[in-house]
Amino acid sequence: MHRCLALLVVSGLVACRGPAAGPPASGPGEGPAPGEPAAAGPATAPRGVRVVLTPAAEAGAPPAIAVEVDAPRHRAGTGPRVGIDQAHHDFHTVDGMFAPFAAAARADGFVVVAHRQAFTAQSLASLDVLVVSNALHERNDPQAGGTWSLPTPSAFTADELDALDAWVRAGGRLWLIADHMPFPGAAEALAARLGFGVINGFAFATTDAGELLPDAIQHTRAAGTVVGGHPITDGRGPHERVESVRSFTGQAFDVPDDAAVVLRMPARAVALLPEVAWQFDARTPTRDVGGMAVMAARTHGRGRVLMSGEAAMLSARYVEVEGGGWAPVGFHVPEARDNLVLVLNALGWLAAP
Repeated sequence: MHRCLALLVVSGLVACRGPAAGPPASGPGEGPAPGEPAAAGPATAPRGVRVVLTPAAEAGAPPAIAVEVDAPRHRAGTGPRVGIDQAHHDFHTVDGMFAPFAAAARADGFVVVAHRQAFTAQSLASLDVLVVSNALHERNDPQAGGTWSLPTPSAFTADELDALDAWVRAGGRLWLIADHMPFPGAAEALAARLGFGVINGFAFATTDAGELLPDAIQHTRAAGTVVGGHPITDGRGPHERVESVRSFTGQAFDVPDDAAVVLRMPARAVALLPEVAWQFDARTPTRDVGGMAVMAARTHGRGRVLMSGEAAMLSARYVEVEGGGWAPVGFHVPEARDNLVLVLNALGWLAAP
């Protein structure tokens, strides 16, 4: 989650005293959880996949992040073509914060490209899988002079929604990722076309007394927040079985009856619904999201859709901490033991015949 200038519990709410407009420097859903160390080694997962960290040549810079896969699903450069959207003010891009995600996909043999065009039948025809991660309307893009505040218009035009819906129904594969507010608002119209109901807020676990836990969430099979019985969490065998993954601050969402939930919030959880991102007080509306989906999959016509309510867990980066140093956020955090396998299982399920 974000690193706040001050983090307080006020009547059961987290108050983040920071800039009133625009995102803090650390980006969405990212930053160290309280009490976690500011440095970490690579995570190890059941399958032969590894995050490799190389010390930076420049003093004071964070390590470089790479991914290795011992037995790739596809021969290098021959796998399905995965396009990562970069045409809709997306917060996560191939060469930016989703570079480690792209590296993981390439290490497993997928072909990864930046999709820089509006969504049309023609532009989508060259793709096997489309990944849309934290798209925004221009109004909410700080790089375009916008702010992370309400309203949060759709990132996609009506024609694009029609094109995406038709492409998936005809057999396309879409991974739609919408993190905490304002990203769910930007994805709401598209998610609804695909059967999902997003919540344009911030989802947190809570204590038995209802106090927020402003921390990353550990999802485990033992606790029922990693849900088995689906290829995304069961993989192709025991070597790809997902037991424990770490998520960072995102949203929870409603699913249709035919969706398979693969990650869910703890039983005690709440969404905060602020007017400005990360600006909470005792009057901020809330909604119970205990047990709701964080990641869910379904078929849509002849195609497949994967909806995710958290993005940081699917990639890797470093966040600068006060006093110097860098904190890991993403699938290279030690607690994110199976996150990388989850990512590759998800891509495998999406691209499967």
